[in-house]
Amino acid sequence: MKGKKGFTVAEGDFHPLTGTLALTLRERGEREPLRLLVEPPVRGMRVFRRTPGGLVDQGHRLPHALLDAPPGRAHALTGLRAFLSELPPEAVQTARGIAHGQYPCLALLGCHEAARQLWSTCPALLWILGVGIAERPYASDEIAGLLKLSHKALCRALLPGCDARGVTLLRRLRGMAYFLEDFLTLRALLHRPGFLEHAAHLPAVSWPALRMVSDALMGTPRLMASPLFREALARETPDRQALERIREYVQDALRLGARLGIEHPERALRQCPDLSRLRRLHDRWTGQVHALDVGDILGRTALAYPPPPVAGTADILPVTGAAQLHAEGRAMRHCVFSHLEDVLAGRAYVYRMVAPQRATVRIERAGAGWRLGEMRLAGNVLPSDHAVGEAWAWLDRARRAGVRESGTTKA
Repeated sequence: MKGKKGFTVAEGDFHPLTGTLALTLRERGEREPLRLLVEPPVRGMRVFRRTPGGLVDQGHRLPHALLDAPPGRAHALTGLRAFLSELPPEAVQTARGIAHGQYPCLALLGCHEAARQLWSTCPALLWILGVGIAERPYASDEIAGLLKLSHKALCRALLPGCDARGVTLLRRLRGMAYFLEDFLTLRALLHRPGFLEHAAHLPAVSWPALRMVSDALMGTPRLMASPLFREALARETPDRQALERIREYVQDALRLGARLGIEHPERALRQCPDLSRLRRLHDRWTGQVHALDVGDILGRTALAYPPPPVAGTADILPVTGAAQLHAEGRAMRHCVFSHLEDVLAGRAYVYRMVAPQRATVRIERAGAGWRLGEMRLAGNVLPSDHAVGEAWAWLDRARRAGVRESGTTKA
């Protein structure tokens, strides 16, 4: 988010001699306004809260995106314009493209030449520093000290445990959106064991593509072992449908390899430079799993297969056991059996659709409920839009009817 939308600028007073900006912000629903004093660039642009007893140091926190603040009065806008005119124009222009942590980044860019140089060489690292300043107060000398560090040392200081390969990836990121969700996702990926092993070797990384598959990477960082997957992440303009297709095939191939007892399935993935080779590998391993006896796969111990989280219908029937799941995959010539662990863990469930098309439907957990995950016809053919619409309508009817998982959780 760009800031608290409930805040509006009621007053703004720029003092031309001291260069300070006095702001009065009003939050929707609150009686008392928030009064702030913002220091000029020469004093670090720190923000103080004005109280009857004096000033309270707030570091570089500002509860509103200053550059997008909607003025409540004409002189408030004039005050903001006068304050911003004291800053380098390129700093103001750059900060406009930053959502989360906008003001701390503006302060860095406006006060430090080293920050502007860092932005030109590794913008993601400057942004992470700005977010860190927003989260906890830093003294001015601390900020100056951080900006003197090398990229690797600064990365270690901001993201403890992240090695030099993290800096390499940050330098090569393209298309970062700079939202809070982006920061949380990026931080999680940088600390995910196994991710940087391959990601740091990419010549460029498309952030929209990386964000698209971030959940899958958090669960299966070995996806990066596929050169075809890595190539899709490096494309300047990601093809969402193609990337998802590659992700599905690679993820399923890794599951199938594990089911077949292949010690290093990643080695086979490295020999698949294009989608047709990857598909052939996937289909070959799928056929080998189908040829196995389900009792030999699972052992003779009965599994605690969970009950259906959403009631079936005459046209959408739940698959209620491991043997049924194996038979469904064999009949439909696809790898749905590779999702057995997700079903047993309560992360997914599988259904047989008999009309309007014969399809396999996988639903996946979404918060407290369920959403449509995948639908495939025989041979992994995509279903019609009508069939997909019927599956969504079935889930929607279940939600509205208050269907409960295990008698407690709504579907």
